[in-house]
Amino acid sequence: MTMLDSVWPDDWSPESLIDLVQTGRRITLDPQTAVDELERLKRDLATAIASVRQMKGDQAVTRGALSHLGAVRD
Repeated sequence: MTMLDSVWPDDWSPESLIDLVQTGRRITLDPQTAVDELERLKRDLATAIASVRQMKGDQAVTRGALSHLGAVRD
């Protein structure tokens, strides 16, 4: 997310990614939600990756972020 925010003002981290980045914090605040949170993360990751691929701005930054997400295309 921090990498992607560096392309400002051309674009900003997608809300779908921001929500997933906060998963760990939500689990820390309420550990009983861990299973549900991780299922949600797994379910919504593809949507967040697709949103990152749509971003404007420096494509090298986008590729780097996708690499961190394990979603680099050749």
